[in-house]
Amino acid sequence: MKYVLSVILVLIIISSCNKDKFKNKPETYSTSLSQYIMTSGTDSATYNLVFLSSLQVVYQYDSFFSTKLQAAFQDSLTGNKKSVKLYLNGTLMSPTSDSLYNNILNDSTGTIYPGTAVSVKIQGTTTADTLTKSVYIPKKMVQKTADYPSAFFDFGSNFIVKWKTDTYTPGDTVIIMVSYLPTESRYRVSSLPSDISPLIYMVPDNGSYTISQSALSVFPKNAYIQIELGRGAQVSGTLPISHTRIQYFGISQAYTLPLLVRIPL
Repeated sequence: MKYVLSVILVLIIISSCNKDKFKNKPETYSTSLSQYIMTSGTDSATYNLVFLSSLQVVYQYDSFFSTKLQAAFQDSLTGNKKSVKLYLNGTLMSPTSDSLYNNILNDSTGTIYPGTAVSVKIQGTTTADTLTKSVYIPKKMVQKTADYPSAFFDFGSNFIVKWKTDTYTPGDTVIIMVSYLPTESRYRVSSLPSDISPLIYMVPDNGSYTISQSALSVFPKNAYIQIELGRGAQVSGTLPISHTRIQYFGISQAYTLPLLVRIPL
């Protein structure tokens, strides 16, 4: 589910031209939202993507996070993967054998934490074919772990999603997703559904949003669910010689461990 939320976040960021119609009107969307945004917002001429993402795992008594680089570069004519040099805060990063980047970031790349800007330098065909951009990774989402349940989710109740605001993030928007976990649910009760569409909300970054009990009632008792939330920032640029277009995304996400839906004690 973390991958799904990443996709939704990226698609919403790159469709920022549509954000005003959502700003003061939170709504629930089906999974077709991502298809709509992809059609209306994706730049089909861009084949090169850089992601800097912070992932925070939250449960009631503790939380931890990791920061990761993911990047891919593709020749727009042949569709083949393209080899470039990529630097974070001056440190040359190592690609995989197939010229992709998938790096867990640590102190060797300097201070790369949520709420900071990262210097990303990409060198293309020659040293002159180089571009440096500052990419902002939004602040960690969850400030107080006690705001989230550790193991159980009460059936028939509203739930207030709380997070730490970030005034620096363009668009001032947070994505919330509540997902059904079919494997875990059906292992516990085999008669539970094989699929339930997630609840997806796009809301202002004001620190809280209440999901109604009527919306949450789609998840039956004894099911396992997961709460995720995130926000992002995006910049773009073009290498000066090869004219390679690049989109850069800074993403901050948080998610709970699986939560068992139960009747309140």
